[in-house]
Parts: sequence; structure tokens; C-alpha cells
Amino acid sequence: LGTVLVNIGVVWYGRRRLHASITRQRWPALVAVHAAAAEEYVAAISRLSAAEWTSRPSAEAWSAAEITEHLARTYSQYAGEARGKNSLRIRLGPVRRTLARIFVKPRLLAGKPFPKARAPRELRPSSGPATPADGVAIFRATGDACLRDIAMMCERRPYRRMVHPYLGALPLYEIVQFASQHIRHHRRQLPS
Repeated sequence: LGTVLVNIGVVWYGRRRLHASITRQRWPALVAVHAAAAEEYVAAISRLSAAEWTSRPSAEAWSAAEITEHLARTYSQYAGEARGKNSLRIRLGPVRRTLARIFVKPRLLAGKPFPKARAPRELRPSSGPATPADGVAIFRATGDACLRDIAMMCERRPYRRMVHPYLGALPLYEIVQFASQHIRHHRRQLPS
């Protein structure tokens, strides 16, 4: 039993150091990719008219204002988690989560379309910012705060993991990759 516990400790510690090393090594490139995705999104919502900003493409779909509020809520949630507040609840059981990590996660990180899934209640929008200019301000403010808090965590504890609601605890470098892909996913949903 003692050998088993030592082996588990060695694997846990090694994995933690590996994630810390990858996070430190890839951090500047990840932040640059995220900044590019955020700027694409800001440029897209800045061009929207007031009617496009609040109109929904279908009854179930979100308007650009609601999408922006959803992204801002997501940023706020992860910023809070980086500062030690409660993480999101994991929505999938262990078997479905493992299957999602094996089959869905690599596709999402590669930029493939997101599967149809309902956003967690905490991240669902109410009505959204009143104007595209307000949306840009809120998106930038929450995004900057989130990246600042995660960057501080990266400096202090690069081995930390954060909770994705469907995939469970992920290393920081994957969370930032998901943030970039999440923005691009919602950018595709905006009116052209």
C-alpha cells in the first residue's frame, strides 16, 4: 500500500510540474492568440447597428448583446476563480467527462465548431449591454481583468488548474486556449 501511495504522489507531482512547464513556455503565444481573437470580436461588434445588436437570428439564439454579456460573465467567472472564489460546477459525470476530454477537447482546441450545449446558468445572459459601445467596454474590461488575474496566477502557481463546466479541471494553458476558441465560436454567431 505504501508503494502505491508513493507512486500516486510521484505521478501527481510530475504531472503538476509538467503543466507548470508547459504553461510558462506557451504563455506569451497563448496571450497573443487570445488578444487577436478578442480584437476580432471587438471589431465585429463595433460595426453592428443598433438593430443588429439586439435582434436574435432565431427564437433560441442569442442576440449580439446577449453573446457579449455571456462572454463577459465567462471572463468574470474565471477571474473570480483565479482570485480564489468558487469555480463552476462540473456538469458531466466522470464517464461522459472522460469521453468528452478524449474526443471533444482536441477538436475544440484545434478550432473546430463547438457542439450544441447549453451554457451553465451562471454564464447565461439576461439582456446584454444597451449599445455596441457599451458591449465593447464591458467585454474589454472583464477580459482585461480576467487575463490579468490568470496571469498573476500563472506567475505564482503555474501548476494550478481551473474548472471547465463540461471537461472538468484543466491546466491554465488549456483554459486560455479555450477562451480564445470560445470567443471565435461566438464571433461566428454574430451578424456579418
